Amino acid sequence: AGSGKTSTLVAKAAYAIAKGYCESDEVLILTFNRKIKEELKERIHKRFTNAGLNTDITVETFNSFGFRQVKKLKKTSES
Repeated sequence: AGSGKTSTLVAKAAYAIAKGYCESDEVLILTFNRKIKEELKERIHKRFTNAGLNTDITVETFNSFGFRQVKKLKKTSES
């Protein structure tokens, strides 16, 4: 706790977008729980807004991401 993992993650995403390595809608950040997910969203919004960057980054829990992927695969196999 308190070693700067979240700050580093947000800074790396902002750097990659600002340098043109990717667009904000191409970034996916996965986390283990909803509390950290909400904290990440807040930090991203604050840092990116201050830097003039688009805040359209996907932040999900591993569970919600996995569930969404399974749902997509199920739809595809039913078609």
